[in-house]
Amino acid sequence: MMLSFCLALVVNAAPPPRLVQLLSTIDTPTTRAALEEAGGVETAATLHALATDPTERTTLRRAAIVALAHFPTKATREVLSALVRDDDAMLRKVALDALGFAFVKDEAVEALLATALRDESPVIRRSAIRGLARRPARSAALLLEKHLSLEREVETRALLEQAVAARR
Repeated sequence: MMLSFCLALVVNAAPPPRLVQLLSTIDTPTTRAALEEAGGVETAATLHALATDPTERTTLRRAAIVALAHFPTKATREVLSALVRDDDAMLRKVALDALGFAFVKDEAVEALLATALRDESPVIRRSAIRGLARRPARSAALLLEKHLSLEREVETRALLEQAVAARR
């Protein structure tokens, strides 16, 4: 009961201005510590709320998604996994990037990345390739090798060839 009350407060409250300012300059690399300092004890929950709020500015949502990679929890994985199905291709791309960065040993994330290899958007496929290339599992390498014969878009194929070569 208390947890749901606290989460409701976080979701309904305005995000801390320092956190919004930091997210607005997300082009500058940041750390979990800097995010927590700016956002307080509920930083991850605030980032979850910002990332999933369709009324927020898209740029702020994207920045929150990027920042979530610093909070690799089950709740973050669930939020990012849901965002992979968003209508906005750039939100999907950023969510895939964050998943690939934060969850390199998670089999469910590997399955999402494998599905994204078949997306119609080359931008999404490139995010999936980068995410799979970070994974130490042999299964990720096999997915990349298998997709090599299917990829036709020049830039995406070049990235894929580079990822496969780096794994050999």
